[in-house]
Amino acid sequence: MNYYERHLGDYARDTRHLTILEHGVYTLLLDRYYSSEEGIPEGRAYRLVGARTEEEKAAVDAILEEFFVQVDGFWRQHRADSIIASYRAGEPDRQSKKANERERQKKSRQRRADLFAELERHGVTAGFDTPMSQLREMLSRVTGVTSPVTDDVTSQPVTCEDTGIHKPVTNNQEREIDAGTSASDSSDDGPTITEAARACRLMRKAGCSDVNPQHPDLLAALAEGITPETLAATAAEFRNKAKPFAYAITTARNRHAEGPKPVTQGSAHANHPAGRSGGSKLSAVERVEAAIAIRKQAEASAEAQPAAQGLAVDDRRFLGSDGHDVRA
Repeated sequence: MNYYERHLGDYARDTRHLTILEHGVYTLLLDRYYSSEEGIPEGRAYRLVGARTEEEKAAVDAILEEFFVQVDGFWRQHRADSIIASYRAGEPDRQSKKANERERQKKSRQRRADLFAELERHGVTAGFDTPMSQLREMLSRVTGVTSPVTDDVTSQPVTCEDTGIHKPVTNNQEREIDAGTSASDSSDDGPTITEAARACRLMRKAGCSDVNPQHPDLLAALAEGITPETLAATAAEFRNKAKPFAYAITTARNRHAEGPKPVTQGSAHANHPAGRSGGSKLSAVERVEAAIAIRKQAEASAEAQPAAQGLAVDDRRFLGSDGHDVRA
């Protein structure tokens, strides 16, 4: 037994006549009795309480004679034996509770590790001391699915007894975040969301059910300057493909490498970017590329206007029929 109840009223009633020395002896004998869960062996009482002087030994003898009885070589006490018997009777229940608590903590730690791993898979880095409720909320935000966690596993805190060494964190300690963190998607109080995670979130909304923020092609596309919005728009074109995620990334990278397609200003495509010869529609990405090409072509055309518009009146006599300065 690691502890026992000491009823102060009962103790005071039974021991108010004792000297200070006798109080100390009685307390030491009771502590030894409960910690060993057995009586005080005859002939060892002096040694167990550290009695050295004749006065101390006399105090030990007085306490044993008044509060204990000799039974089979031990000094025993009925009240102490009764408390020890009750304690032993409850041992199976205590062991069962300990086993259940260890299992609960094991499940809680495993679920916590799973949440961290799932968030990491989506490109989100959370602090090691983030509460379970906040981890589930963060995961639901990046996946759009509520985390199926039962309260009986995570409602109670995991104790330090089975969780190893805890490293203290000061208020000014910086947390390590991914190098690819997007500043626009992170805050001091929220999760750290990378551009890859944002791209995956947008592509999932566009119809890609299976995404991976750690995919090397996705990371390469982002490094090449392709935006998450462009990847999502491309993914919408391939939502019916077997692997829309891979198709979208490859297509977006190819289009980005080729640059915008040339568009004739006077063609039907310029006036109606949603249309395409043959009756098919341009994709969202192609419409954007077409609009950019039209704008660039218009700017180039404005810069290439005939120099005659800027010539003085006296110099116009040197213009040829084609509008060029014949002096050149």
